[in-house]
Amino acid sequence: MASIFKKTVAAPAAEPFRVPNLAEADPETYGALVQKRDDLTVRLRALKAEAANLTQLIEADTSRDVRPALAALLGDEPGTKSINRGKLAETQKLSSDLSEAIGVIEQRIRDAKSGAVRRLVALARPEWDRRFSALTEGLKIAAVAYRDLDKLREDLDAEDAASHFTNSVNYPSFLGSARDGHLTRFLRETDNA
Repeated sequence: MASIFKKTVAAPAAEPFRVPNLAEADPETYGALVQKRDDLTVRLRALKAEAANLTQLIEADTSRDVRPALAALLGDEPGTKSINRGKLAETQKLSSDLSEAIGVIEQRIRDAKSGAVRRLVALARPEWDRRFSALTEGLKIAAVAYRDLDKLREDLDAEDAASHFTNSVNYPSFLGSARDGHLTRFLRETDNA
């Protein structure tokens, strides 16, 4: 009797399976492309913010706009407005190049996706098989219990008493026939697969 009350030490729980994202499943190709796209996107955002700031500076500058080439001919220093216009033009050109590069990388990401999906499937297959096997085993037990319950229903039906049980939520009619219902068909299909 003493053994009933003994504490049992449970084995440490295995870490639950987490489906990796595609970048984690294929870090060398897909992951590297995603990282490159993200890096370029950060740079593009910074350039757009810089362009907006330069535009505000240009609009707020009330000085006369003298082109750098003209200022050099006159022996004057180029004006801040014209310097900011030059910086804005460079920023816009680089933004355009970055946008185009991001578009190319997006296409490369789409091209690399099928390979990343194949790697993800290979990583998840053992866990899928383990869980599917557990489900199938559980459903086999449920199918036996359902056949036993259906046999009892048939016996009660022979005595005109089945309606007292089958009209309630206690009868799993959603499973279909105990002999060839959804559960039976599913188990037959998994056995044939």
